[in-house]
Amino acid sequence: MENQIILLLDKDSDRIQTLIKDLSSASFTIHFTSDPNLGNLQNGILKLADILLLDIEYLSQFNDSASVELFLNSLEIPFLYTTNNKEFKIPKELEKITSFGIIDTNSPSSIIISSIQIAANQYSSHEKLREKEKSLTESVELLQNILDCSTDFIFVKDKNLRTILCNEMVAKAVGKKASELIGHNDIENGVDIELVKGNPEKGIRGYENDDLAALNGETISNQADYVYSGNDIFVFDTVKRPLRNRKGEIIGLFGISRDITARKNAENLLASERERLAITLHSIGDGVISTNVDGKILMFNKAAEDLTGWNSQIALGQSLEVIFKLVEEQTHSIIENPVEKVLRTRERIELSGHTNLITKNGKMKIISYTADPICDTNNKILGLVIVFRDMTEKIKLEASIQRNQKLESVGILAGGIAHDFNNLLAGIFGYLEIALLFSKENPKVSEYLNKAMTAFSRAKALTLQLLTFSKGGNPIKKMGSLVPILKSNIQFTLSGSNISVEYDLDENLMITEIDENQIGQVIDNIAINALQAMPNGGKLLVKAENVVLKREEFPIQNNQNFVKISFKDTGIGIPKEIIQRIFDPFFSAKKTEMDLDSQPLILSFKNTTDFWKSNR
Repeated sequence: MENQIILLLDKDSDRIQTLIKDLSSASFTIHFTSDPNLGNLQNGILKLADILLLDIEYLSQFNDSASVELFLNSLEIPFLYTTNNKEFKIPKELEKITSFGIIDTNSPSSIIISSIQIAANQYSSHEKLREKEKSLTESVELLQNILDCSTDFIFVKDKNLRTILCNEMVAKAVGKKASELIGHNDIENGVDIELVKGNPEKGIRGYENDDLAALNGETISNQADYVYSGNDIFVFDTVKRPLRNRKGEIIGLFGISRDITARKNAENLLASERERLAITLHSIGDGVISTNVDGKILMFNKAAEDLTGWNSQIALGQSLEVIFKLVEEQTHSIIENPVEKVLRTRERIELSGHTNLITKNGKMKIISYTADPICDTNNKILGLVIVFRDMTEKIKLEASIQRNQKLESVGILAGGIAHDFNNLLAGIFGYLEIALLFSKENPKVSEYLNKAMTAFSRAKALTLQLLTFSKGGNPIKKMGSLVPILKSNIQFTLSGSNISVEYDLDENLMITEIDENQIGQVIDNIAINALQAMPNGGKLLVKAENVVLKREEFPIQNNQNFVKISFKDTGIGIPKEIIQRIFDPFFSAKKTEMDLDSQPLILSFKNTTDFWKSNR
């Protein structure tokens, strides 16, 4: 206790000198005063002291016990009462103020010094304990403040499921303060018993089982814990785990629960929107593909599957250029990747035709497509969306319309020529009739006139053919068998050639209603085409059979009987590049020819199916 300063408050100067003498041997520094002004003491010499020795008689001079009590309570150093009265007792009003003992000044100096040293040691221990308590209190308050800053529900329970720590979010849920929940279980703290224990009839899962599981050492994680409160449903993400002491023994449980109701509602809304979007994209006929800036496919609808031949499960995550291969229609040169072009130009790409899509199986489809950048609110490109459609049938239809328009134009021209030519034929026919009347006596002249009449008949048939073509055709039909027409026309056309004919004709071939002139001319032209396709000879296979066409497969109202005629030769065939033009008016594979004789065939396909229909 070296260098400690002792302050003596005593009115008895002799006693002061005695104490100074006794305490000096213990290396204490002694200060003394009998100043009755407590205020002066607090602001002066008392601030230098480490221990206070307070004479009882010194206190007796104060009539205001409240001032004395306030003075003693304000002391920040240990104090002991001093007296030479063995019968001394501490006044009742001061008993609640803790002193560190009473020193009898008549005692030997060693006892006085020991009493002071013991008081100093007790005070030091007391101060250390108080500092620890203060530090602990501050730590608990800090922890509580930290917990209270969280919007999650945080709680700690003992092995009896009594709350020993929680934040304000937990307390607010039951309308209390956090301090009021300590030492009580959830039901005592006002939580609905159904939420704690559960109610299977109402579909309520009690959470007490999770608490018990945590006390048994399990870590419980429930990412969708539904809580029912009246007509409201809340969703929590809850984790509970065992709380252990330093020895690893379970002493309780720790839990944290987050209200994710708003997030779940947003997720459900987003999922609903995605579902609606998926249904919409699945329903539309256009292919839709979206990618990120790296060109990886993020979305691939059903139409895109049908058009590309790729399954969406395979396509997702693939590079766009692997799935969506584009080439120029005529040159088949590769078209620039839409992703690269959109990222470079930041503008929409739109191609309406002349672009071929190479499908998974290698086939080509003519498509039109648009590619638009997908941007965020800061105009940063996140990817792009491609919308495309199959234009193959549309282009074929447009080509067919153009052919029909050509046919109509040619038909008008043919009609005018046919009328004029028919007028000329009428005059020729009249003169031939008169000439025949006067040539009966000259057989040679009659012979040549009859041949002229035959040529006239053919010219008349040609005129009728032109008129039929110009008017859309009303064939002059009658019932008959196709067999003799087939054989006679093919035999006539191929006579003198090195082509053999093989017939496969149904013995029960149906009688048909036909225009013999037109069907004969069609057969003639097909035979001529076969002859021209086999300049070095070959074989022509002719097949006729009865068939039934079903309304599910053909544009007819009911299932109907037809006669099907097939021609097959061993010639070179029709080049692929002209196959689409074979029905064009006046088109011929030979540069020096125009083919008008094929027009009845065009007309029959264009305007009627009755041309081939059976009338059995």
